[in-house]
Amino acid sequence: MHNDGAISTVNSVLHNGDEGNYRLDDKVVVMHFNYSDYQGIEFFFKWWEVISNRFSPIEWLLVFSFIVISIYYLVYGNKKERILLLSETIILTVMVLNPWSAIIMRKLFGSAFDSRVFRYYWLYPMYMQLAYFVTEQAFRKKRRVRVFTMWFCLAVMLITGCQQVVSGHYNTLGGREKFRAVENIYKISNDAVEAADIIEKDKSDKDKEVRALYEREIGMEIRTYDSSIVSAHNGTYSASIWDRAELSSYVENQDWTGILAAFVSTNSGGDVIGADVLRIALINTSTEYVIIKSESYNVKALEQLGMSCIGKTNSEKYSVYKIEGLDTGDELSWNERLYSPTELRKFGDLYFINDCWQHRIIYSDSLDKPISEWSTLADDILGGHTISSDGSVYVCDDTDNNAVRVYIRNENGFELVQYIENVCYRPHYTYYDDVTGMFYILGANNGELLIFRNENQNLSLVNHLTFDGKIESYTRSFSIIDGYMYIVGNSIYRIDYQNNYDIVNVYELPEEIQGTVGLCKVQDYYYLTIYTDKDFNRNPGFIRTTQLENIVSGDYEDIYYQLGITGTPYLMTEIDERYYVAEVDQANGIVGFDIADNMIVNVHKIFSCGSGNMDSIVRFYSAY
Repeated sequence: MHNDGAISTVNSVLHNGDEGNYRLDDKVVVMHFNYSDYQGIEFFFKWWEVISNRFSPIEWLLVFSFIVISIYYLVYGNKKERILLLSETIILTVMVLNPWSAIIMRKLFGSAFDSRVFRYYWLYPMYMQLAYFVTEQAFRKKRRVRVFTMWFCLAVMLITGCQQVVSGHYNTLGGREKFRAVENIYKISNDAVEAADIIEKDKSDKDKEVRALYEREIGMEIRTYDSSIVSAHNGTYSASIWDRAELSSYVENQDWTGILAAFVSTNSGGDVIGADVLRIALINTSTEYVIIKSESYNVKALEQLGMSCIGKTNSEKYSVYKIEGLDTGDELSWNERLYSPTELRKFGDLYFINDCWQHRIIYSDSLDKPISEWSTLADDILGGHTISSDGSVYVCDDTDNNAVRVYIRNENGFELVQYIENVCYRPHYTYYDDVTGMFYILGANNGELLIFRNENQNLSLVNHLTFDGKIESYTRSFSIIDGYMYIVGNSIYRIDYQNNYDIVNVYELPEEIQGTVGLCKVQDYYYLTIYTDKDFNRNPGFIRTTQLENIVSGDYEDIYYQLGITGTPYLMTEIDERYYVAEVDQANGIVGFDIADNMIVNVHKIFSCGSGNMDSIVRFYSAY
């Protein structure tokens, strides 16, 4: 995840580091040393790699002049000049460019020396030496020398200055920056001033320091204007998190500032970091405000947490969000609560819950027992969603392992008897159909469907269907209704599964509800749970309609609030003539209700665990 300190040139944003990393056009030059890896002559090659890629022609001229003048004073300078101009240079060269002495320094100062080593170059007295040399030459007794020196210096300044003015850029240690007019008396951007003023106006105690999350572009300026705005992420700007494996390390180490740094410095936060992790990170860092680009993808994550924008800069480039009212979650341990349970099912005398984000399946003979008293069928399933049974075997999807598990029940509980690897991409739904006597496994990729037969408590593959590419959607589940299979995705696909598996109907859906989860029919209504819109932006919903073809025109009833749901409704199941819908993501639990004469009655939350707490979040990411 993190760069190990080696000097290299990469074409992507760095995971860590600050002033030690410098951008050059489309490259980032990593100014980090790991002296244990680059010793002896190899060190100098690595050092030269960085220097040669980093310096502009003007910077090379400066370095060349510095070397020539140093040699000049070494040969012709008096004692005082040598001490003044050369002693510091010699000491720094021995310390910085000598890999053997650097090893000792690394032992003394630790790994911090690696990421800070290039700051030693700032100590070289280049400008002082040049100024001294020019001044000395200007005061030479010989008039010709003085005149030549002054004209030469003037010419150099004009050439270098005009070159930058003409190009519209100036050189910095961070690369080439565009000239811009001073916007205010503080010589910082108006956006920084206005964002700070928004916070100052909002905070109740004007003398109080507040912790704010902001990105590097504005963070380098805002404290110049208002020192009471403290960085919530300790001034780190270049972290990045692009997948669950990276995020898991941050969560395991409880590196909440690192998570915030990644959130504000990349567009990874909305998808990878997620609302729950962001919420815990904001709480643990006592963050009170977030200054974020208005067009940033990560704005959605803040809105999902219920945070409101309290103001925008006049340019509308930045928005300021106030962080308040965040739910810390309960204090229960992960095995005493649920975290994104995807379904409740009953087989025989046992109830089963797929506790998806805690990677387990639990079971009990009663819904009245607290979660802590439920037994565990498996606690090493990676993001599993469903379980099915024919009374002989119990089949569950091991979603993130792309596998299917088969269990049998015995006197000691349950025994794993078959593990089918690489069954398909993200097997997402399992179902046993009494009519055909087959197990059906649905993959998340475009309705991929596998059909298995139970042969002496061993699943045997009968068929593998891809529907010839006619389903182009993320598919989370299917239902058997009135002799047909309905696969739900960005549309609803009606399939003649008892004969030839032809798609006989396609029911279009509005874009805002195309991230469907599950479909059920009860009495005269079809019930449809929704997770996201077509672009996978969270948009939880629970709707019903008497005709599937009417949904596309908006002719449906929204029952989300009627059921008291605050999270995302997932799979709906029927057990003993009562109906249950699992609630995931923002809130976690199971909601039970009856349907009498098409009316929803007797709504009751069986388990209500609220938002994910830290223990559950650590449990979730520890598996990746």
